[in-house]
Amino acid sequence: MSKGILVVLLFLICFIYKSKRAYAVITTINSYPQSISNEPFTVDVTITGAVTGTNYLRIDLYKTDTTNYFGETFNSKDWYGENDYLQYLPITIQSGIPWSGQIQARVGNPSETQYETTSQYKLKIRRYTSSGSYNAIETNTSAVDVNINIIPTPTLFPTETPAITELPTPTQETALQSYNNVYISEAMVFPSKDENEWVEIYNDNDFVVYLNGWFIDDIEEGGSVPKSIDFSIEPKSFAIFEQSNAMFNNSGDSIRLLDFNKTFIDGFEYGSAVQGKTFGRRGFDSDEFCLQEPSRNAANNPCINPTETPVPTTKQSPTFKPTPIPSPTQLLMTPSTSGPRKKTLNTAFIKTPMNRFIGVTTKKTSESTDSGNVLGIETDDASHNKALIKSLSIISFSYSLLTIIGILLKMKVG
Repeated sequence: MSKGILVVLLFLICFIYKSKRAYAVITTINSYPQSISNEPFTVDVTITGAVTGTNYLRIDLYKTDTTNYFGETFNSKDWYGENDYLQYLPITIQSGIPWSGQIQARVGNPSETQYETTSQYKLKIRRYTSSGSYNAIETNTSAVDVNINIIPTPTLFPTETPAITELPTPTQETALQSYNNVYISEAMVFPSKDENEWVEIYNDNDFVVYLNGWFIDDIEEGGSVPKSIDFSIEPKSFAIFEQSNAMFNNSGDSIRLLDFNKTFIDGFEYGSAVQGKTFGRRGFDSDEFCLQEPSRNAANNPCINPTETPVPTTKQSPTFKPTPIPSPTQLLMTPSTSGPRKKTLNTAFIKTPMNRFIGVTTKKTSESTDSGNVLGIETDDASHNKALIKSLSIISFSYSLLTIIGILLKMKVG
């Protein structure tokens, strides 16, 4: 064997080895319909060489030599044909063990650019990893030829197409927009068995809002991929975002509503959740949430075990006013006896962050005792009166003495 032939053989061996390494994962379509109509169809698929993990499978239909993909995949709950790979059919793969299964799909509603009756079409399987990546070579290798015969509908193929002289301005229904006064109203983060997590969103505007391209996310930079929203909400109405895959932690997490730019619009943090109960907003003029009985697509229920704590009022120290010295006439009157004096604290109201009022009533308390003590200040009315009487007696005696001396002086002069 010549040296040149050996070089060629070594080159071929290296090429085959590298090719096997490059195409370690092989996706094969085993069974599929040769002709596809409007009705759903089933495809048998085998995947070999993939590592252990959760993958997501999507069916692509397209015209040959184009990338105008269309078609919808059944994800075991609903039909999906958009760009969030986590919404496609989830499968679990184990290393070294080929995966085989069936995928349900349908044509959906392709545009005229995507579907033309005279074109040749292909069908292929796109396999996303748990991180959202896919191998284009692996995907294209799985492609097979199919015929697509869709029964036209009036909305799919209009009989007359008006000439477009300029690019149309995006309408409110399709343009990506951000809004104020759109709130998270209620959230089920710990559902009962066989139920899903859901988030209720409320439109507090007087017009319809279109949340195309918006997102629901958990705590910022928590590792989860934001879940996309694609629905509208009527004025003063609710809408529900529901998902089959658990996203929120039962022991505590955040729920955030983001617009199409992933700008924060609304959200809240919560602690430990209770299965079957929801966290509901107390009012749209407040950012407080509490545990509630579920009220899906309706006004929220009252809080379970409200946590409002009355704020204690501050008791003011009384000011002692000395008793004024009575006139002699008053001293000669029999003093009236009155019972212990009492001070009444008015009812106080504390405004909570919920714009509600909690009544805090303090009981009337006696500030005097039978011994004459008033909040620690001693008074002795009897001793005080005695001192006054004694003083007045001395004055009266002195006045009488001066009168007698005056009379004696007049008698002597006379």
